[in-house]
Amino acid sequence: MWMPAHPLPTHHTLQDDFLRSRGDGCKSCTSSRRMEFRGEICLHFPGGLESLDKPLVWAFPKVIVCLDCGLAQFTVPETEVKLIEQNL
Repeated sequence: MWMPAHPLPTHHTLQDDFLRSRGDGCKSCTSSRRMEFRGEICLHFPGGLESLDKPLVWAFPKVIVCLDCGLAQFTVPETEVKLIEQNL
């Protein structure tokens, strides 16, 4: 099992209550120990050298990270999805 290099915070937050109240566990390990972070993700179009002329798509989603297995989940915001569609 994955172990963090530094001890993880153990404080209880309203975010914890929200995630638990929805009954959503981690989709990988079913843990309820998850935290929400702000993310910065740069999406590159697939296709190797042929896609170098396509723009990078930056997204800044909220990312839910499981503190037990490390699975991270996010949704690409609608504006960035439209940018991807325009450049296919």
